[in-house]
Amino acid sequence: MMPGLDGFEVCQAIRSHSDLREMPVVMLTALADRASRLKGIESGADDFISKPFDFQELRARVGCILRLNRYRKLMQQQARFQWLVEGSEHPTLLVDSLLEVTYSNAAAKRLLTNTDLPGGHRNSLVGLLRTNFTLEPVQAWENWIARPEKGPEEPLLMARRGAGQGIRHWYRFAVQADQSLRGETERAVHLVDITHQMAENISRWSFERIISHKLRTPLTGLLGCMELLSDDYCAKATTEDAALWRSMQLSGQRLADAVANVLRYVEVSTTKAVDGSFVISRFAHLVGRCAESVQIRQVQVEIAPELQAGALHVSETALNLIIGELCANAAKFHPERNPTVQISVRPQGSAGMARIEFMDDGVHLAPEELSNIWRPYFQVERHLTGEVPGVGLGLPLLAAYALQFGGAYEIHNRIDRPGLVISCTLPWSPSHGPN
Repeated sequence: MMPGLDGFEVCQAIRSHSDLREMPVVMLTALADRASRLKGIESGADDFISKPFDFQELRARVGCILRLNRYRKLMQQQARFQWLVEGSEHPTLLVDSLLEVTYSNAAAKRLLTNTDLPGGHRNSLVGLLRTNFTLEPVQAWENWIARPEKGPEEPLLMARRGAGQGIRHWYRFAVQADQSLRGETERAVHLVDITHQMAENISRWSFERIISHKLRTPLTGLLGCMELLSDDYCAKATTEDAALWRSMQLSGQRLADAVANVLRYVEVSTTKAVDGSFVISRFAHLVGRCAESVQIRQVQVEIAPELQAGALHVSETALNLIIGELCANAAKFHPERNPTVQISVRPQGSAGMARIEFMDDGVHLAPEELSNIWRPYFQVERHLTGEVPGVGLGLPLLAAYALQFGGAYEIHNRIDRPGLVISCTLPWSPSHGPN
């Protein structure tokens, strides 16, 4: 009964306003006839209370409306979520704290068999995936299944062959954890199709392998012949011609080393790891040999007492390459080419893993360099010195070896001073096998 704009029109204006339309509205008025009540509800009011009113009743009605409003919003959100997820082409599942599947969208049902069990029973997520896929890498999956609350520490992949097809289909397992209102952990699981990416990688690896072999054979012959002729030629040549010959030899050797690195990376990335065992008590000797080869004089090695009698589950060739690459990088990037290196080997968690931590006192890397450092053919020296003597496969090779043997890797800048901390996690056991 307000002049100019009455309460019914105010309610209609609220309902037509994009920012206010969800707000609960209670009409409190002296009008008590049936027509006024109907008009108030039609205007968009959630409740209509006539004066005089009882304070306790008003409070109870407001509380009830707020609860209903919250419920309505939840239902709208759920309907929006279901509409979004059901229409998605990406297979998505929801799982509870016991890793039992509570929901699977249409794409997941098309991809997976036996998603719906009779009698309201729930599928085990792990059982469902194992029924439909080969899970790789095995150790990474076992680590996540044992402690799903931590989240995957490295990429989890799933592979299978299509019906009647020779092509292998690959999916990446992505999981998001969320704490529900009831205090229970729910997870959204996405199965991301990466078949195209894997096919591109395999094609690239195949190309690199063919090219590498085609290059390595003639290079070996060329360098061998140059070495045999070197002494005789340089003894008769002028000083300028001898210097030119040495430069040719050096360039040829750099090319051969680059080809060897590419071939080694391709082999590690595309084949299964060769079983091996390295006695940890010999680790300091291996480090000393690698450091000496790049003229690093200051090296400290610390091995946890409980690891001294054990063995790393990695071949000596792979470990020698890993430590050798880290030492070479430490020497290459130190401002004075005279780094101090600290290496420690300690147990990592309780799952039979050992963490090799390599720390130098060289330089810090920018965030974009840290994020790209494991990418094949990315060269930090291009940004630091402008020189590009290698091919950018040293640290990617370390990462490939770590993954091959069921481990992990990471890098970050030192906090206390310039330098890097690079770690490589590998499996170990208390009793060692053959060296």
